[in-house]
Amino acid sequence: MSRFVDFKAVKAAVSLLQVLEHYGIAGKFKRSGDSLSGPCPLHDGQNPTQFRVSIGKNCWHCFGRCNDGGNVLEFVARKESVSLREAALMLCDWFQLPEGEKPADKRSQEPDAKKPESPKTAAKAKAKAPEPDDDTPNKPLGFELQSLDAAHPYIAERGMSAECVAHFGIGYCQKGSMTGRIVVPIHNADGQLVAYAGRYAKSDSHDSVVPLVAPAA
Repeated sequence: MSRFVDFKAVKAAVSLLQVLEHYGIAGKFKRSGDSLSGPCPLHDGQNPTQFRVSIGKNCWHCFGRCNDGGNVLEFVARKESVSLREAALMLCDWFQLPEGEKPADKRSQEPDAKKPESPKTAAKAKAKAPEPDDDTPNKPLGFELQSLDAAHPYIAERGMSAECVAHFGIGYCQKGSMTGRIVVPIHNADGQLVAYAGRYAKSDSHDSVVPLVAPAA
């Protein structure tokens, strides 16, 4: 019987800092507040600022050759060239995490099988059911804006440091659905890119527009 592993529990139990220490490379990274920066351990990079880790969000991003990011499972999977499930099992073994139990089939726990509803009864129940709140999380984008100019004059005028710009991936979009705007990539708790927010890089009245979310290209 195959081992069951709870991805969410593993991500909550193991930090990227612990994983870097496991590989014996944590000393190559410099900490600044909530961030770690250092050479990318995935493609053996040499640039000391190309690989960033957000300690609070427990996610990583390589601004170098990888041009990719993710959570602790995705880091180990890429480092070891294995699947996410294999990466999760490796983390369980490395950090002696308790084995999860596979959820039981809820149907087998019901004392009596429910009788099927007639079309009329089902339609009536659906009509009376309250509308649920739409709290569905954004799905990861299927594209990524390319050639963002991090050295655009407008960015410097706004007082943003080079470190801040590099950490958040901010840049001026020269081509794509956000052309003409300074864009900020938006990631979910797992470090996946889910949207872009942007504003026009102009000094006229358009400068105060509400940030936009880029549609899929």
